Amino acid sequence: MVTDRHTAKELAIFNRFAVASGLAIVQDSVEKRPPPEPDILCNVVGLGDVAFELVELIDEDLAGRSFGQLRLKSMFEESFETCAPSIKAALLSTIGNALVHVTFANVGLRQRQSSVVDVFNFLRTIDSDCEGTLTPESLASTVESIRVARLDIVGPCFDVDAVGCFGDPTLGSIQGKWSKRYETPHRRELLAYYELQPELPNELWRPTLESFLQQHWSSSPFQRLWVYDCATRRIVYTAERPQ
Repeated sequence: MVTDRHTAKELAIFNRFAVASGLAIVQDSVEKRPPPEPDILCNVVGLGDVAFELVELIDEDLAGRSFGQLRLKSMFEESFETCAPSIKAALLSTIGNALVHVTFANVGLRQRQSSVVDVFNFLRTIDSDCEGTLTPESLASTVESIRVARLDIVGPCFDVDAVGCFGDPTLGSIQGKWSKRYETPHRRELLAYYELQPELPNELWRPTLESFLQQHWSSSPFQRLWVYDCATRRIVYTAERPQ
């Protein structure tokens, strides 16, 4: 089992993407690579070795809009590490390999902070293979939903929602990777994925992205672009550089 949480997360996302993509990836060929190589190297039948760079599509403001959000995330982590051994053991049995994302109702920071124990009590009751978006009625006054994703990690890992609306991160995230240079002799592809941020409607990002691609494919370090939604486990967009 991979113990580095970031590496484990990327490998888990890539493996799920691989299934959705239909690519014939050679079993046991997927490996994490260090920079300046792209993130993941694997062997694809018909293409040979292919290097994939990964980028999460998430509004930077959503990822870190306020100190309160960061503090709340830390509270979940600290509360887990310091809780009673019996409670910690129970949580490890139900969410030990999970990324838990909590979306709160429209309540203040203090109410959110005071609900941490209640969230833990709920998570102790779920099945060890429970996955997806949960809406616990017992927490309805403070928690809108709890999303549980199972990954090949030593967890649990916690995240919380940001307050306020979010924008479209698609083009900015992809442009950031477009301008990088990678050291690899292999074919390069870019995997952009939605995980914590919900997939946005096509009309909000697709026309702008396609216009960018038409103008800048010639300067791309990638042969192909994929957009993948972790929540629905489906490919929402793909484009290949013209020959």
